[in-house]
Amino acid sequence: MIRSSILDAEYDSMFPYETFPWRLEVNKDYHNIKGIALTVCHFECEEHLQKYIDRYKLKPKDYKVSNRYGQSLKPSQKHKKSVEQKPGKSSNRSSGTVRKRKSSMDSVRNTTGNSKMPDKEKINLILALTQVENIVRITSDNQWKDYLYSHLSPIKYELERQLTLLNDKSQGTPRN
Repeated sequence: MIRSSILDAEYDSMFPYETFPWRLEVNKDYHNIKGIALTVCHFECEEHLQKYIDRYKLKPKDYKVSNRYGQSLKPSQKHKKSVEQKPGKSSNRSSGTVRKRKSSMDSVRNTTGNSKMPDKEKINLILALTQVENIVRITSDNQWKDYLYSHLSPIKYELERQLTLLNDKSQGTPRN
């Protein structure tokens, strides 16, 4: 954490940490305690801020978000719920339905009788690895490249692991 010096021309009392551009102020009324100052938190990225808001189930009236660079917070999709009802059925139980989301991995795992699927999967993994390398290349001058790389690194190694497993499977080599 790098804290700006008060003597710097760039010093901002609202954003004293250069690497934490997001600021969250939680209203004192939210805590139902009178006379206590606002809770102020600083975040490194929008995802961490959104995770905090989701964890404590804060509503927009309970907090104020600001960004050092004037960016606005994108609304979270997590709290939006849609309940679908089956037409023509009525019962004393809940009429809401739960629909299982089909994962894209479901179609990849079921490869019986389809010899082309592993080749397509290998190609997709190689393309994904290429995309990760492209992101690294084009963000080499980015101010927060270390932060970006720390998130890309696990993705890269997971893709390489899956590619190795596919290669071993196609060659008939058992893997422990």
